[in-house]
Amino acid sequence: MRSSVEQKKFDGTPFDTTSPDPVNISVKIPARIQYCKSIRAWVFMHEFIRKSTHHEDSECPWLLRSEETDVYDIEEVQGPWQVWAGVIGKTDVDITCNECNDNADCNLNGECKKDGKSCECFKDVEGVQFIGQHCEVRLKDDCHTIYGEKSNDTWSVVPVGWGKGLFQEYDRLVYVYQGGSPLIDDDNDAVFLIYSGDRWFGLYQPGGQFLFGETFEPFFKASVMNYHAFWDRAYNSGTVIVSDPTTGDTPVVST
Repeated sequence: MRSSVEQKKFDGTPFDTTSPDPVNISVKIPARIQYCKSIRAWVFMHEFIRKSTHHEDSECPWLLRSEETDVYDIEEVQGPWQVWAGVIGKTDVDITCNECNDNADCNLNGECKKDGKSCECFKDVEGVQFIGQHCEVRLKDDCHTIYGEKSNDTWSVVPVGWGKGLFQEYDRLVYVYQGGSPLIDDDNDAVFLIYSGDRWFGLYQPGGQFLFGETFEPFFKASVMNYHAFWDRAYNSGTVIVSDPTTGDTPVVST
């Protein structure tokens, strides 16, 4: 039976196993989806998260599990799944292969590479750029910069000199505060609008302009490329804005 290991939200590659600053930039232990023979089910689990302190399910400490099945391909699993979120309930799960067979798997917004492993998204089609595992996210050129309603504050997509070339997480581009708000020190503070799976978060870093300095680049790069909404505690004291659940391509369509 196959198993799947969680990957970076920045570029879909394995999480780094070392950190330039382990105290402040933790090494991420990825979650895993695999088949568990003892319960005849596919499970989602993480070695650091348990439903209880008891060890009766220590072989497969599942957080999400399918119905009993002998199906080899997880995409063929039928029926509702059980999910643990403090109590055990039921939920529907949609699983899609992140590889491609033809250009249709790239939503016709890119080309399936010859190795059949990934999509090469079109960079500029009539003022639109496509990103995402299947080139499913559309970013218009006029959405590279957005503005706040109250203060006309400015937020922009910024390039980085590594990875995919643009600051992004969870298949969404990150918007960095540029100026205009009377509540933020434009010369010293840093604020980021980051998508974290199903919500946009506004993360505020007082005095955070040092993050963009050349001296701090190795640390900023490691933090960005290994960002994880749960393990980096997106709901923390630095979070000043949280959207409703959304699948919007930009914060503009999020409420």
